Amino acid sequence: MSISIIIPCHNLGNYVSESIESALCQTRRPDEIIVIDDASSDNSLNVIETYADNPLVTILHNEINLGLIETFNKGVRASSSSHFVVLSADDWMDPEFISKHLEVAREKPNCAMRYCDFVVFGSRVEEFAEKNNLPVINGECLLSFPDATPDALKNIKTKNMLHGTSLCSREWFDKVGGYRKSELPEDLDFGLRVIDAGGQVTHVPIPLLHYRQHSISQTQSQRLQGEVVEDLQQQIQRLRESEKHLNASVDERDHTIAHLEQNAAFSEQFIMLLGFDSIEHARQQDTDRPLRYKLFSSLRSITKYLLRAYDYVARRRRDHT
Repeated sequence: MSISIIIPCHNLGNYVSESIESALCQTRRPDEIIVIDDASSDNSLNVIETYADNPLVTILHNEINLGLIETFNKGVRASSSSHFVVLSADDWMDPEFISKHLEVAREKPNCAMRYCDFVVFGSRVEEFAEKNNLPVINGECLLSFPDATPDALKNIKTKNMLHGTSLCSREWFDKVGGYRKSELPEDLDFGLRVIDAGGQVTHVPIPLLHYRQHSISQTQSQRLQGEVVEDLQQQIQRLRESEKHLNASVDERDHTIAHLEQNAAFSEQFIMLLGFDSIEHARQQDTDRPLRYKLFSSLRSITKYLLRAYDYVARRRRDHT
């Protein structure tokens, strides 16, 4: 079994080195480490590039911020291993993360996903512990997950254990189409689709991930920024389409008004040629007189049409003034 560690990073230059070092210091070294800078505006890329000479590390850089989902998918698709794990740039792995997961993999070789427990730390650990009713010891708290029993999987939407740093099969990633935007967290949505497609999941009951809780986590930050970027791109596209329609509508309106004004002028001139002094005179006259009927019976309907056209143009003029 080959394993790739994917480390996406956006504006986490203060932490990403610790994350990369934890991947490099595994007792069973990964087959590759792919670090992706998602258009950071801090020193993240500079920190990441200090690992450019390490043969295990591949560095990718997004010229524009792609957001969490696209960056995850980009990293996994760039990998060449049979399995992968996504490690947030502000978290770090226990040195035995890979080796312990492989022990379980040997017992259950056909599993699509393997998830471990983790240790929560950071400036918001007290808040996290209180929310989850956990004790804090020396600035850390332990978060243990249930085994993947039918009852646990039934309640997974309210108590998710398939967190983002699960060891996943690349085959199953390809089978379900990778990560996608969803109302659910991306790791939960991915895990649910794997389960629905028949994939098995299993628990590694050891705290092997150190999960940082600070002012805003990478997942929250990148999800929010990705959503903002996507919303802005959609708004820009809608504005561009609206501008095209508006320009077309303005051109069409101007052309229509000019055409109708020409028709109105013609209508007025033609009606006067029929012997009327004005438009109002034409309205007041009895168009059914015997002589006019005999001479202009074919023009009566045209006269009425032109009068209606003139009224329509007048209304359009009022609407656009």
